[in-house]
Amino acid sequence: MGKFGQPSTNIMHNGFFDSAALTNAIRDWYLKNDYFVQVPSYKQEIRETGKRYDQDWEGNKKITGYVRYQVNVGVHVHNINEVEIVKDGQKIKTSEGQVWVKVDPILELDWQEKFKGGAFMTWLEKFFREKILKYKIGDYWEDMVLAEGGSMASAIRSALGVDIK
Repeated sequence: MGKFGQPSTNIMHNGFFDSAALTNAIRDWYLKNDYFVQVPSYKQEIRETGKRYDQDWEGNKKITGYVRYQVNVGVHVHNINEVEIVKDGQKIKTSEGQVWVKVDPILELDWQEKFKGGAFMTWLEKFFREKILKYKIGDYWEDMVLAEGGSMASAIRSALGVDIK
């Protein structure tokens, strides 16, 4: 009966990027890893300094009847201007701007709310979580959802061309 957020990953990029490649990388990662994905919000504005858009992605993956992983991605792009650059002797149309992406891995327990109810069911869920599944939650599922978030962050970095040092 709860969501346990893991450390977030923030990715910042200032410069050239392919906005379609970024969107495709996020979508493809969700599909490749069997996540149910939705985009609950998308907002776009046109300003004097360039376009701006904010997009939130929510993905979840059923692990068991009690455990579900969520990997949420927030994409915020500011001052986007379409530019043409020469790369390897070829002219390429691309975007230039400031990108900030936040990847939030979340471990959700009792996502089907099977233990929802009175005081006894609340006690039973707490006993189940803290005594029976304590080590499986802490030593396995938390690590796995964190690794899923890291994998998503790697896909985004690759799409943006951001090197990890």
